[in-house]
Amino acid sequence: MTPVDDEIVVEAEAPAPDAGPERVTVVDPAELPASADVATAVQRAPGVVVRRLGGLGDLAQVGIRGASARHTEVLLDGIPLNPEGGSAVDLSELPLRALDRVEVWRGSAPALLGTTAMGGAIALWTRHDDTAEGALSVGSWATTRGTAVFGGPVPTGSALVAVEGLHTDGAFPYLDDGGTRGNPDDDGEALRENNDTTRLITTSRLSLGPVTLLHAGTWSEDGVPGFVFAPTTSVRYGLSRHLVAARVEGERSAVRGYWLRRDETLTDLFGEIGVGAEDVWTRTSSGGGDAQVRAPISPALRLDLLGGARVDHLRSEDRLTGIAADPRGRQVFRGSVGLPWSDDGLDVRPSFGLVALLSEDALGVGTTAWLPVPRLAVGWRAERVRVSLDVGATARPPDLLELYGDRGAMVGNPALRPERGWSLDLGVARSGLELVGFAATTTDLVVLVPSAQGPVRAENLAAARVVGVEGAGVLGGEPLSVRAKATLMDARQLSDDPLVAGRGVPRVPLGELLVVGQGSVRWLTGSVDASLTSATWADTANIRREAARVLLGATAGARLGAGWSLELDVRNALDQRTASVPRDPLVDDRIRVRQPLQDFGGYPLPGRTALLTLTFAAPDG
Repeated sequence: MTPVDDEIVVEAEAPAPDAGPERVTVVDPAELPASADVATAVQRAPGVVVRRLGGLGDLAQVGIRGASARHTEVLLDGIPLNPEGGSAVDLSELPLRALDRVEVWRGSAPALLGTTAMGGAIALWTRHDDTAEGALSVGSWATTRGTAVFGGPVPTGSALVAVEGLHTDGAFPYLDDGGTRGNPDDDGEALRENNDTTRLITTSRLSLGPVTLLHAGTWSEDGVPGFVFAPTTSVRYGLSRHLVAARVEGERSAVRGYWLRRDETLTDLFGEIGVGAEDVWTRTSSGGGDAQVRAPISPALRLDLLGGARVDHLRSEDRLTGIAADPRGRQVFRGSVGLPWSDDGLDVRPSFGLVALLSEDALGVGTTAWLPVPRLAVGWRAERVRVSLDVGATARPPDLLELYGDRGAMVGNPALRPERGWSLDLGVARSGLELVGFAATTTDLVVLVPSAQGPVRAENLAAARVVGVEGAGVLGGEPLSVRAKATLMDARQLSDDPLVAGRGVPRVPLGELLVVGQGSVRWLTGSVDASLTSATWADTANIRREAARVLLGATAGARLGAGWSLELDVRNALDQRTASVPRDPLVDDRIRVRQPLQDFGGYPLPGRTALLTLTFAAPDG
């Protein structure tokens, strides 16, 4: 499958001459600091909220326009890592330095990407340049990271090999309030224990004429440190993920096959996060293929077709008891058709996607679910001004873990219904500045609801809606530039339950702002960034709030000559680790107490973190 270059709009920068009406931000990894990961790149796009579970190397998930991480489909060279935005992808598992660019599609995406995700899509495209480079980083919390990337021509084609290794102890200090928010007398500083990460990421691609082979692997062993109010000492999580794919290209067509397997282990021998001791192994796998056709009908009109099928499987076993759950699976068929038309500055791009899911329940009774997704994008360009409209349906089937999973603190629900919704946005862009208004509704929203026994269970809620505005822009160029993106949105629950009706959707901030300034003088480079995130609700009843935060970062680099460079990157430069919050969220007594600065619903963020990186790039690379 070829990258959809003719669909790309480089937002907050000079738009491509043939830019379409879809909303997309393109980020060049080479412009990011050495400590950056894929989540850092994605965060440069307006409308995006990154939810991290701690520090460097820890879980990082993304939501677009108030949608959850499961509403965002992530693709590597066009291959979905979570088809239909099923499971939530951890962006920390993906190799930033192996990528040529990161595309963040907000709302709809071109038909040839084949995505029906409710929030949007993140398309990662691997590098094709001639390169030989490596980097070694050392930093706070006993962090070391090494990367090596080699790419270039081979007989009748090209090749890419990228390797990244990371280890961090992650034992940063944080405020321990003893689980008694209203009583500051037992507050004290503690180290974040059981927060280590060891990870290896590899990416290999071989292109021989029309044939391309791809392998992407991730192996990791992590501590699961638990919430601030309930830290753990021994819970471990292991991962082995493999993606293998083959693609054959024609002049206007392509055929592709792929296989994705993900093995996970969660070891909780003392029942610190579940209802009892367990050592659970889970394997999810998907195998399938698809074909696409790009057929010009006239100079202004083209027919885009994509169709494919795959088989999903889920297996799990509690290795303490030797009890294995019944294997689960389903067949998925999905297709899309698009008719992009462009003439004299006007772009009209109707598309229709369809997902069909065939599965069996525990009694062997077959069920079929149909998810139609019609969409329309319209754009108009005149000189440097672009006005565009995007409207259509969205849908997401529950993934197999939500349906049948039984892992640690989460249990599945086979009765879940697919999520469905509609979205709309209208925007204007001029000379690198853009302003977009958007709205979306979702019915049968799947959320994780705590049970009386402790573990959470996936349930369908009534509905949710979000309205908002996002903007992005860039000022200046070389040697000095300033980029900014901002989002304001109001996400509300729609329910018959008076306890949650009209309440804010948890963990969706009202506002977010990111400003990045970059400059260079001869052999010196530097950047400063500031991010502001408003307070967010931590529960559906809107009783507990996670505090607002302002985080500053800075980077200083020097080109040493002969391909060598040195960079110092500092995150959370002001060492912000606590926030002032009301002592009792239900009583306005104007008494405030300190609380650890948290993200992702109860995980503390690290304080000042530094990473020193030495990089070598071959002069002819």
